[in-house]
Amino acid sequence: MTATTRPLLRRASSAVLLVMALVMTSAPLPHADAAAKTCSATPFRTNAGRKVVYRIPAMVRTPQGTLVAFAERRRSTSPAADISDTEVVTVRSTDRGCHWSKPRVIGDAGKGTVGNPAPLVDTSTGDVLLVTILRPKGGTTGHGFHLQRSTDDGRTFTAYAKASKDLAGIPRWSGGLTGPGHAIQLRSPRSKHRGRLVVPMGYKDGNRYGAYAVVSDDHGKTWKVGYKATGDDGRIEGTVAELPDGRLWISYRNRNAKAPVGTGRIATFSSDGGSSLDAPFKRAGLPTVSVQGSALALTGPHAGTLLFSSPSRKDPTRRHGMALFVSRGASAGKSWGSGRPVQKDSRPGAYSDLVQLDGATVGILYETGQTTWKERIDFRSLRIADVLKR
Repeated sequence: MTATTRPLLRRASSAVLLVMALVMTSAPLPHADAAAKTCSATPFRTNAGRKVVYRIPAMVRTPQGTLVAFAERRRSTSPAADISDTEVVTVRSTDRGCHWSKPRVIGDAGKGTVGNPAPLVDTSTGDVLLVTILRPKGGTTGHGFHLQRSTDDGRTFTAYAKASKDLAGIPRWSGGLTGPGHAIQLRSPRSKHRGRLVVPMGYKDGNRYGAYAVVSDDHGKTWKVGYKATGDDGRIEGTVAELPDGRLWISYRNRNAKAPVGTGRIATFSSDGGSSLDAPFKRAGLPTVSVQGSALALTGPHAGTLLFSSPSRKDPTRRHGMALFVSRGASAGKSWGSGRPVQKDSRPGAYSDLVQLDGATVGILYETGQTTWKERIDFRSLRIADVLKR
């Protein structure tokens, strides 16, 4: 080896190490070639005869490629089931959502309501974190949040009885309501808060509804309050996504279920990792009815594209036709195209959650059925190229 080649080799070695470090810290998606196969399955199926109703889907993908999904299992079929005997259950898939394990209870408080699952993955540790709220029997307000953790790829979680609660320490707001749907860890190299965990939440203070976030910069050991906003538009059920430039797109649902199409959601941005909002919330421009939805900022070949899942039918009294709405480029989060149907027939559809499987495929977990959207929770994978077709 000559003296001339040694510096070149050292520089090459340094470059290789840098690439390896980036790969390890960013938990890259599988190569797009692995995305040829798409599939559908039903991880959660309601049994009304036994008063078992599955609702409120949430889902994450671990660094090992495992999908871990969550839902509420309600023991009531009544319209007041939001505050019924409810527990949180989980399932896993190791083949990209084509097959799932049986539902397993991981959050139970007797006759109380454990709900609003908001999971996230800490790519620095590989842990799956699940945040939920508790409504004691007969209560209508959230008391939490409660944090459970899995260190074995979603196979097991810390006991719910030992889950911390009221970590945010917010007086008068009773801890708020998490998500529901996945929360996020900030991963953009351009973010000063890279690695931060961000959980969107909503609260009720008297007759006013508001939005806020709880954030953690130490992998969930301690938490503090991020952005806070109040309003008279009944904002509930928030979702958040991180754009490539490090900004967060934050959106909440209008609580009025009969709100006309286009007025059902509000949104804004945060340029400081969810610590504050760049501007007050305003109408999101999404041509959807008022219902919970999921935001997903794509990475890899389609970075800069923002997806949002929601029913696409224009009648606010009916939740039908689950679809993915697309916003990209300089307009990401500001303007939206028409929805791309998740399936060919316009069957009932309501709450949902999104996950990116690899550089070419996304997955959606959503409430659906033949007659009503409370019959089951389906999973379906879709090619991103098909979703982006105009």
